[in-house]
Amino acid sequence: MSSLETDFVCSECIGDPILSKRIAEMKNIQKCKYCKNHNSCIGLFDLTEIVDNVYRENYQLGELYPEYYYPEDSTRWEQSGNCPEILISEMLEVEEEIANDITNILSEQEQHDVIREGADAYYDTTSHYQEIEISDREHVFIWEEFCEKVKHESRFFNESIISLLRDLFFGIQDLKYSEEKQPLRVIGDKEDDKFIYRARKALSAGNRIRICLNPAQELGPPPKKLAKAARMNPSGIPVFYGALERETCLSEIRLIPGEIAISAKFEIIKPLTVLDLTVLKKIYSKLSMFDPFYFNKKSRLEFLRNFESMINIPVLPGDEPLDYIPSQALVEYLSNHFSPRIDAIIYSSIQTNNKGKNIAILNHALKFEKSAKMFRGKDALGQYEESWITDYTIWEKSSTGNIGAGESNLAETRNNNDKGDGVNDKYLQIVNGSLEVHKILGINYKIHTDKIRIFKEDDLEEMPF
Repeated sequence: MSSLETDFVCSECIGDPILSKRIAEMKNIQKCKYCKNHNSCIGLFDLTEIVDNVYRENYQLGELYPEYYYPEDSTRWEQSGNCPEILISEMLEVEEEIANDITNILSEQEQHDVIREGADAYYDTTSHYQEIEISDREHVFIWEEFCEKVKHESRFFNESIISLLRDLFFGIQDLKYSEEKQPLRVIGDKEDDKFIYRARKALSAGNRIRICLNPAQELGPPPKKLAKAARMNPSGIPVFYGALERETCLSEIRLIPGEIAISAKFEIIKPLTVLDLTVLKKIYSKLSMFDPFYFNKKSRLEFLRNFESMINIPVLPGDEPLDYIPSQALVEYLSNHFSPRIDAIIYSSIQTNNKGKNIAILNHALKFEKSAKMFRGKDALGQYEESWITDYTIWEKSSTGNIGAGESNLAETRNNNDKGDGVNDKYLQIVNGSLEVHKILGINYKIHTDKIRIFKEDDLEEMPF
């Protein structure tokens, strides 16, 4: 190894953007030991001091875990993590030679403390080290403070509430996950994300006929006066609740065996900006350990990874009005106080054990391509009857023709009341021929079971905890 006083590393050889920028700003032009170019450099000894401080803050000795080996039928203890050379290489984003030199220098420097004073070794090349977990508690506390405020202090937005949410979701538009798909993205501009499904219970013949003859109106969002409070909307503000799979939308309306529902497919004809909560647990962001705000950013990242499970917890009957308030307020923030404006939110379906995905299209994006009304008033239903002889069929008594469910071309007919609205003004339209009728034959439950134990007060000393 050459003299520490004469070895230099240049900013171009350091991949970490924050550390590289710091070195470049020094404007200490020297010949780099590794690339041989004359650039802004830092002494290798000075660099190891910076690395040592950051490394000790973020890494610890790897935990031991048992590993079973076959066919010897033996168990060996392995150590989590990686060797210090690899960790330093990843921290700095540098070539192996630079990482090895830094590790060797730091290993030599700590030998005295380890041998003479019994200090822990951080650069033992025969050991593995792992990153210290950073808790999301700081941002969980912010979310809990927000929930408390909107539930029990102020039901309307003010700067304090907006500030809390701004801190939680700052920079979310820059996050991605392994498939290069962002949680904040646009859908509807590609063939594989153009369709949404929605279903309604249809327990009587009259309801089934009404839905089939007016599918866009009957399966669309409710009128404002009839909009009930739900997870993503308060009372009086309609939201279109759908699913990305037909089976999921049927599960969400909580049918019981013997009940009947009708579903349809809707096509997105104007792209929607969505926040997909289902991918937050998979997000990653290349954070620099040399960033002075690294711990805050990492805490926020861990919070977002767990966020869907916090906002999508099951709400028991009777608790909805209060427990839905935080998610309703969050939607209001994303719809009116966040940039870019969010048109829809995708979230996991609790009814499918989180296997299916729901989508809530927010109020400002509820613009539909409507179908023409085929009848008006309850009396008009008497002109039609249904048949289950083969496929489900609706017959018009006054004519020899029939209208089969899912075959009517009237779903594409424009409503005469939509004067001056072109198709480009609409976000959704019902897909012609997509109506299906479903009869529920049975339900499968996903169940967690625990044994029941009953103890007397005198037995507490003997309990195994």
